[in-house]
Amino acid sequence: MLFSWSPLTNAQVSSDGSYQFTLSGTWSSTQVGGSISYTTPQIFVGTEGDYPYAGQMITTGANNSQVIMTVIDSTSVRLELDTNGDGTPEETVVVPWTSLQHWSGSET
Repeated sequence: MLFSWSPLTNAQVSSDGSYQFTLSGTWSSTQVGGSISYTTPQIFVGTEGDYPYAGQMITTGANNSQVIMTVIDSTSVRLELDTNGDGTPEETVVVPWTSLQHWSGSET
């Protein structure tokens, strides 16, 4: 099996066009050599048609390594990379939402 994915999602869209959602689950792939888990300790919040302006997602992989993605605003996010799982990021970058690759639901 190339990959498996088991998401749990809670999403709400209001009549004024605002939305909020949470994610949690596990994604396994032979291409990453195992599985990663992800959760949103802070709800993603946004306005329809825009990227979220608030929220946080933590992705955890092998040896407790993590990527913490914290929304700065509807145009940018902060990524903190902890490669050795000690709880201290080795690298932090701020990138535009548009630089994050969209996953289409299939692996090639």
